[in-house]
Amino acid sequence: MGVSDILTKANVSMVVSACILVFMAFLFLDNRYFHSDAAEEMEKNRIIANEQIEIKLAGALNEQMKMQQKFYTDQQKINDMRQLDQLRTSKALLETEIRRSPNDRLLREKLGIIDSQIRYLEAKLFNP
Repeated sequence: MGVSDILTKANVSMVVSACILVFMAFLFLDNRYFHSDAAEEMEKNRIIANEQIEIKLAGALNEQMKMQQKFYTDQQKINDMRQLDQLRTSKALLETEIRRSPNDRLLREKLGIIDSQIRYLEAKLFNP
């Protein structure tokens, strides 16, 4: 093996190394710069998709809140109807007691309180 063979092998090694370096630089630039537009486009699409999901989620939450409010309102109306029925029953019982003892002032005060509560609930339920 002579000096020229060693120099030839060294030259071939340097050329191969240079080609590898050029190829690696190309791959680096390709990933770094040439695909950046595609990456930006993908990021924009991801942001748009997230915004659409947020809009749908906000709509669903709004709808759920409306349903809960409707449920609460309906439940309150049911409770008011029950209370109105109980007050009417109490009123009927008090009227019976007042017939037995017409001079009982405490019974008349209770009847007045019940009458005002009945008027309030009737106005609340039947005159929205």
